[in-house]
Amino acid sequence: MKKLILFFLIGFISFGAFSNEWKLYKEVDGINIYFKNIVCEHPETKEKMEYTILKFSNSSNTDKTIQFQKQYSFNGVCQNCNNEIDPNDVILNLKPKSSIEGDCTFADYNLKLFYQYPDRKNDLLLTDFQITNIKVN
Repeated sequence: MKKLILFFLIGFISFGAFSNEWKLYKEVDGINIYFKNIVCEHPETKEKMEYTILKFSNSSNTDKTIQFQKQYSFNGVCQNCNNEIDPNDVILNLKPKSSIEGDCTFADYNLKLFYQYPDRKNDLLLTDFQITNIKVN
């Protein structure tokens, strides 16, 4: 029970607070995966939206292909666990010593997750995410 409580506290401290600094999520076969939060403005409505964006960095001297899936929870409820809603894999190709990261572009959601509307109270809030089924070739 103590381990379970500690796990939730660590998860809340490391993920629950809005942070605009890159944090290391995981390292897999020369690929470093980072995340941070950014504030974007919708191009049409001008409403502020916060996103958790991902960054993949290839620290190796060879080309890498990364394949993964994103799982995410809003208000404590997993939205696509067991690939029920979003079964599509994301595939990235990275040259040696290069990186790719998400941004405020609304055309591509592969490297970002909606976090919240900062001006709306008691609305959707990203409470957890996981990068799953990571394959690096």
